[in-house]
Amino acid sequence: MRKEFYLNATAQNLSNLYQYMELLPTMKLELLSYGRVSESFKLLSYVCLIILTRWVRSWGCLPIWDWLIAAYYYSEKCYRKSLFYYKKGINKNPNHRATNSARLDAAYCMLKLGQLDRAYQELSFLVHEPNVGKDTFLLYLRVLRYLGKKDKAIQVGCLVYEHIKHDPLVVAANAHSLLWAMDNNKQKAKVIRKSLFVARSKVSIGSREDYVIQTALAHFEMRYGDPTKAHRMFSRILFSGKAPYEAVVLKGFALLAESKSELARHQFVRAVSVRHEDPEPWIGIAKSYLASSSEESLLFAIQAAQKACSLSSYQNLEALNILAFSLRMGGKELDAELYQARINALKGRQYSDSLKALQG
Repeated sequence: MRKEFYLNATAQNLSNLYQYMELLPTMKLELLSYGRVSESFKLLSYVCLIILTRWVRSWGCLPIWDWLIAAYYYSEKCYRKSLFYYKKGINKNPNHRATNSARLDAAYCMLKLGQLDRAYQELSFLVHEPNVGKDTFLLYLRVLRYLGKKDKAIQVGCLVYEHIKHDPLVVAANAHSLLWAMDNNKQKAKVIRKSLFVARSKVSIGSREDYVIQTALAHFEMRYGDPTKAHRMFSRILFSGKAPYEAVVLKGFALLAESKSELARHQFVRAVSVRHEDPEPWIGIAKSYLASSSEESLLFAIQAAQKACSLSSYQNLEALNILAFSLRMGGKELDAELYQARINALKGRQYSDSLKALQG
């Protein structure tokens, strides 16, 4: 591979600091294989200089190499190593101006590793920091949905509108979160719908952002409007080739509401292949199997519900309720009672937390 390729790649990708880390091992191995030792070190020095320049321009200081190493490991999907280096850099530099960005990246690693409680704690701190970015809110809303924390999702929804109410992706994500968390609050739902129309007026028709907002509008129709219209909207979004992940999941639940269990299951399986850490598709798969009365389907429903509970750290009430119900249907009363006790404990904790929020 030629030297010019690396130089051009470096020049063209200045917007992404961490891509340089991906080039380093390839460059070194490729050039050393041809015996071009001096040139390999020259190129490595050149790329390191670009990294240094980009970092200084972004943060106004010398780079924290632990975080650059962590970013490289994240790009290689070595999330445990990545988290180690993020935490190492954070511990060494707790007051650095890039620390909150590193903590956000560490939360992504925790999510990938299934450490939802740790990710939740990290993000609960970050959302109250000054100059919080949209990526923090987007990840926090996702973690809250995975854990089934509906009351917290509503509180964060208000915080989102206070801080970042003009970004279309944040408006759509917040709309999904609130529509999922609210119980038949039509007045609030209409406010959400209005905010989506305002956000859509600011994006290009047919763009990725447009389909993200359309998906949120279809979610509104599914919950509070015309389910038939929602079905048509989801179909149009999915056929566009630009469908966001949420459209696949919501289409599955729309099909499930029409008793089309096998078609719904197909959508949920597609969603699992895209975002394997999300318990929601597994909840849908469990529900689709419960629609059948066969013994084999009941066994699959139990397995899917167990997977949903595992992914949500046994904190998602909907997943736990489905698992308890499936176990009772299968005649496993003792196991069902254990999960019911967990459900009751979580309900008591959530009630206590909501009281504290009202008092504080």
